[in-house]
Amino acid sequence: MKKIISILLSSIIFVLTLVMPVSANLSESDEYIRFETSNSRIESDGSFHFYFRTKVTSDYFTADTSQITLMTQAHLYAQDGTGNTYTTKDVSFIVTLHQKVWYGSKAIMSYIAYPDDIYGGLTINVTQGKKYYFELVSQTNLDSTRYYIEGTGMVTPVTLVD
Repeated sequence: MKKIISILLSSIIFVLTLVMPVSANLSESDEYIRFETSNSRIESDGSFHFYFRTKVTSDYFTADTSQITLMTQAHLYAQDGTGNTYTTKDVSFIVTLHQKVWYGSKAIMSYIAYPDDIYGGLTINVTQGKKYYFELVSQTNLDSTRYYIEGTGMVTPVTLVD
């Protein structure tokens, strides 16, 4: 019985040593949406910069009118010390606008974007004064690569939520 437990524990430790370095690459700590002109995550003009492999989420904002425009432009950034960027339509990500509701949130609309350095987006009908946020989710698995999706965007007209 002790031998079986010993073999089992050894097997578990072996598997964990294989998995641990991979999971370190999956960390989202270096992924962000950063808004341009201050430490705030969103600015009054709505401009932002993003950098992610898997998924990032903005802070809440309030719609100032009954329509808001959400746009993004991106490329692939090679995190290899060269600073090289690439454009492609072989990688995609989904941009989704969510409205805050009493039970959490609900998706209002989504669009597919590509890291092709072309600005794209939508003007969306919303409820003025309601709280919203957006998220960017990669549809391409970049976890085992050296690439991140990096770009800029704008959501306007909106007001920051403290």
